[in-house]
This record gives sequence, C-alpha cells and structure tokens, in this order.
Amino acid sequence: MKLKFRSKLLFFLLLFEFFTSYCFSLYAAQNSELPTTIEAKKVTADRTKETITATGNVEIMKGENRMFADKVNYNKKKNEINAIGNVKLNNYKFGLIKSDFAVINDEFNIGKFDDAQLILFDGSFFSSSNVKYNKNDHTIFNNAKFSFCPNINISRSQKIDNDDRFAVLESKEVKIDNNKEIIKTKHAILKIYDVPVIYIPYIVNSLPSKEKKSGFLFPSYAKSSKFGFGIVTPYYFNISENKDLLLTPKFSLDLSRVILSSRYRHDTARGKYKVNVNVANNKIMSKNNDLTIKDRNERYYRWNFDSDGEFSLSQNSSSDYKLNILSDTSFLRDYQDNYLSHSRSFFNYNYINNRDYLFLNFTRFQELENFSQNKLNIFVPSATYNKEFSPIFNNAKISINSNITTFSHENYSQYNRLSLKPKIEIPLIIKGSMMRAKFTSKSDFYKHNIKKNNIYNHDRNNNYDNVNTASASLNWSMPMVKKHRNKSYIIEPLINFKSSRTNNNNINIDNNNMELGFGNIFSDNYYSGYDLNENGNRLSYGLSSSIKNNINTIELTVGQALMNKKKNSKINGLNDNNTSNYVGRIQYDLKDLLNIQYFFQIDSNNHNSNLDEVNFRARYNNITLYGNYLKMSDKITNFTVGEKKQISLNSKIKVTKRVDISTGFVKDLKSKRIISRQISLYRNGCCTNFGLYLRENNPENFIKPEQTFGINFTFKNL
Repeated sequence: MKLKFRSKLLFFLLLFEFFTSYCFSLYAAQNSELPTTIEAKKVTADRTKETITATGNVEIMKGENRMFADKVNYNKKKNEINAIGNVKLNNYKFGLIKSDFAVINDEFNIGKFDDAQLILFDGSFFSSSNVKYNKNDHTIFNNAKFSFCPNINISRSQKIDNDDRFAVLESKEVKIDNNKEIIKTKHAILKIYDVPVIYIPYIVNSLPSKEKKSGFLFPSYAKSSKFGFGIVTPYYFNISENKDLLLTPKFSLDLSRVILSSRYRHDTARGKYKVNVNVANNKIMSKNNDLTIKDRNERYYRWNFDSDGEFSLSQNSSSDYKLNILSDTSFLRDYQDNYLSHSRSFFNYNYINNRDYLFLNFTRFQELENFSQNKLNIFVPSATYNKEFSPIFNNAKISINSNITTFSHENYSQYNRLSLKPKIEIPLIIKGSMMRAKFTSKSDFYKHNIKKNNIYNHDRNNNYDNVNTASASLNWSMPMVKKHRNKSYIIEPLINFKSSRTNNNNINIDNNNMELGFGNIFSDNYYSGYDLNENGNRLSYGLSSSIKNNINTIELTVGQALMNKKKNSKINGLNDNNTSNYVGRIQYDLKDLLNIQYFFQIDSNNHNSNLDEVNFRARYNNITLYGNYLKMSDKITNFTVGEKKQISLNSKIKVTKRVDISTGFVKDLKSKRIISRQISLYRNGCCTNFGLYLRENNPENFIKPEQTFGINFTFKNL
C-alpha cells in the first residue's frame, strides 16, 4: 500500500511540474509574439532592409518592457535595437539602467551598455565602462564603481553628482544574479573621497528590492581606552517575516578580549518584544581605571540580560515589561559608561473598563552602589484595583481604591500591606469659580517579617499593624482672562485646604524624606506612596499668571503652605513657624528659540534663598545650548549632606548636514570638582557612520577620575 501511495504522489508531482513548465513556456512564447511599438518625434522605415529609425524622445515598447533614448535603430531581421543618447531601461528587479549607447535584442533581455549607470531603488548606484546585460541570468559590470549609499533623492530625481560618491567600492568585475537578486563583488577596494582605505576580497549583498536575507553585515571598526582596537562583525538571521536575530561579536585585536552582543526581535499579533544579551570575557583591569572601582568583580565572564516589550491583549487590557539583570554591580559602568545607582526591572498589567481599572505590577531593584555586597535585591509586587460608581448627585464621584503590596529586601525585612481607600469627589462651578471637594478614608493593614536588621525607628518584632486615616480637602481657583490686541493676560488665584487625622504615623517605609516644592505645593497629598500620611490641618495658597502673544510666553506660579508641623513627618521646605518656603516657578518661552525655567524656594523667616534652579535651552541656526544650574541649602538636602551647588552646560553644533559636534560638562561648585566632561564628533552619513569621543567621569564615589576615548567607523547598506 505504501509503495502504491508513493507512486501516485510522485506521478502527481511530475504532472504538476510539467503543467507549470508548459504554462511558463506558453507565456514566453506569447510574449515573444507581441508586436514592438515605437513612439518618437520622427520615424522612418526601410522595408527592404527591414529597419526602422526613430529620433527625438524615442520610446520603444514590447509587452511590459520599455526603453527610452534620443535615437533608435531597430533591425527586425536581427531582432536588434541600437539606442543612442540618454538611454534608459527599467528593470523591475533592481532599478534603472542609464547609458549613452546600448545594443539590446527586441525581447529586452540580452544586451550591452557603454558608459552606463545602474540606479537601484534605494538610491545607491553603479558606474561602469561596459555592462553585459542578461535579464534571465547574470548582469556583469566591468570596471565598476559601486556607491552603496542609499539616497532617496537620487532614486526620485535620478541625478548623481560628486557629493554622492563619498564611499565607493571599486572592482574590475561585479555580477548581479538576477534570479537570486544578489550582488557579488570580488577583489574590491573601498575608497573614501577617492582615497583607498581597505581591500575586500569578496562581498555579497542583496538588491534593495529583495526581502531581508541572513548573512554577514559589513563590519565596523572601533578603538577605545578600555578595549583597544577592535572590529565588530555583525551577523543577521532573518528567521521569518516577523522575527530576526542579530549577533554582534566585538573582537579586541590587541588585548584578546571578546564581547558578544545579541538582539532578538519578535513582532506578534498582540504586540512586540526584544531581547538583548551581552557577554564579555574581560575584566577591564587596566592601570587607568582599575583604582576607580572600590569592589571590582573578579569573574572571568560578565554579562547583562536586557529585554522589554509591550502588548495589547484585548480592547480593555494591555501589558508591558522590562528586564535588566546584571552579573555584577560594575558591568554597566565598565561596558556602557552608565553610572546608575541601581537597575530596575518591572512587569505591568492594565485592565480598564469604563472608569474602573486594575493595575498589577512587579518591580525588582538591583543595587549597584553597595560595595559591601556584590548583589542586593529589592522585590516589590503590587496590585491596585479602583472601582468608580455612577454619580448619585451633582456629578459627585464615589470610588474605592484598594492596593496589596509586598516589600522584600534581601537582607533587612519584608512586609505585606493591604490598603483600602474610599473617596467622594464633588466638583462645583459657582460664578466662574472652580471648586472641588474630596473626602477620603484610608485603612492600611501590615504584616511585618523582620530579617537581620530593623529599619524602623523603634524596636519591633514580627507582628501586625493597622493605620487609619481620614481627610477632607477643598480646592478653589478662579481663572481671570483678559485679551488686548494680540496679547492674553491670565491671573488665577489658587487655594487648597486639607484636614487629616491618622492614628499612627510611625510607618514610613515608602519614603520618609519628602520635599515641598513647585510640583506638590497645591496637591492634595504631599507624600508619595501609602506609608506616610498627613496629620493635622494644612492650607496652601498662591497665584498662577501668564502673558502670551504670538511669539513670547511668560508664566509665573508662586505659593506657600501653612500646616501643623509637629504632627507630621519631616518635610523639607517647612520652617519652624509652621509656614513653608515661598515656592514657585518663572518660565519664559520664545517659540522654538529659547526656553528658560527658574525654580525657587525663599525662606519665609529670613527671606534667604533655599533653592535656585535654572534650566535653559537655546537654539540659533545650527547651534543648540542647554544646561542647568542648581543650588540647594542644607535645609532642603539635610545637614549631613550640606549645601549642594553644581552647574552643567552642553552644546551641540551642526557643522554640516551630516556632521555634529557635542560638548558638555558637569561641575560641583562647592568642591570645584569636575564630575564629568566630554566632547564628541559624529558623522551620520547615508552609507557610513563615524564617531569620535573623549570622556572623563569623576563622581563622588570614584577614587580618581576615569578617562576614556573611543573611535568607531561603521559602513551601512552592505
């Protein structure tokens, strides 16, 4: 039975192959029988010789094939076309062939072109003294120059000038395989501005019209103080239409170091994600930077796993995540010049149905500045559900918010918390005044598991706790607008009153060092998280104003708070007489040319400045400047840290259309210490990238400054 089935299957396969071959041959025969038509300003014919001569904007056609020229001689006996002057032939696979003289058969599949150019669909192009054209096999370019820069302007206008020949591959012979849609180049020399740079024995790359293909990408070259001279040789895997993998090994030729990077991307029906993995075999043990690390990892292999993604699961639900896991605390600093104090990984899930929502979150912190331990991890899973009921009167909103959180520190403690927070919110508009009243009641239930150390301010064993808080708040504002000619004047007085009562204010795990500033002076709650609660009465008042026209905008917001300090946890910015600093912001905006923001805090007792911060960004022609000035008194930081004063300034100069120069520095004005400074030059070309940078980093935890430099050169579109 199996033999009979296999025989039948083989018979049908042979029959199918014969049928398709017959159809293709029939189509070719029909195509060859199609007439050749010529359109031109002037056409003459010689019936004896069976020749046709056409001049002036000649267009000769047969089936789907078209050729343009200034003059055409068509010999019907030989089935040969001679085209002279501004010859153009379109090829649906790779682009447009331009020439001064061409000889081709009337099937438009075999011919020769002299002094020709082939312009590919992406704007890259060939120049050749002689082209042997075979539409069904190979097209051969003799003495070819391949400018592999993708340039959309060239593909649209079909015009080429000398500026488009920045990087060129020169070879005696280049073959285009029309069936496989690939370009084969042997014994090529890469020239940049006609200067020979490197010899390339063999290279294969796809035509722009071809789908993505697996293979080596063109290498890039780099040199840095940490890795020495290195070569980057990426390999691309085209797994499927929606998945790919890029492996990028970096070899340090003079220091025998290897860094392998991989990037996996996957587009799904519901979203997309990517995975990056970096593995290194070196330990960056050089004299220049080894002393700057207090506790360097001694592993031979060091790695980093990084992944992120986002998904739309349904009409109402979505999720996103980010994973960042490191083999040691100094990996980011050694390999990516990243000086973060911690790495963060998270997973979020959101479900929204009308005004109800569910939010699930899992967060993991990996400490990177704790030198006594190689790894310290903090895990915080959390779930929040908010239910909002239909308004019962006067648009009053009633909602219940619930949260479950677990805080787990590797060495210190663990606690579980359940929070329930019902809220009633009533909006009112009375004669132009906008008012909003809120009434909330919050209950927090805790279960503590103390590990090695006690992070609370008093002795506590493993037990349960309960915190109950009730509060009422009233927000009032009245915007007043006046327009005069092309200017608008807006003045808006702001008042916020809140009264809170809590039975326990000792639990402060989330954050116990809050700052009163511009961002929360008029908010309903000065504290973030669940563990800190206001206790007592508080009144915030201030003013927001602005002047606007078609070009300029000036804004001023200032406010102050009165509150019962004795019943509250420490709030930076609150003075001894229970009044806060004067807090505000002044902003000036001049369209896209200039933006200045000034944040300030003025002590209400002695009118000294406790905070001055200026952020600015200015642009003029090809120059962009941006920076920051920060001065904080010890009343805002804390007395142990002392006054903080620093400045940062950065600039970006666009030298040409493709070349940028960037400079910048950060300086501690108290210690006169340069925290960081850098200068870089970057050229982003259509076919090449070139970068050069010099950096020095010297944060407070460094024993000595770390100086690094790097040079890289990358080729694209090969």
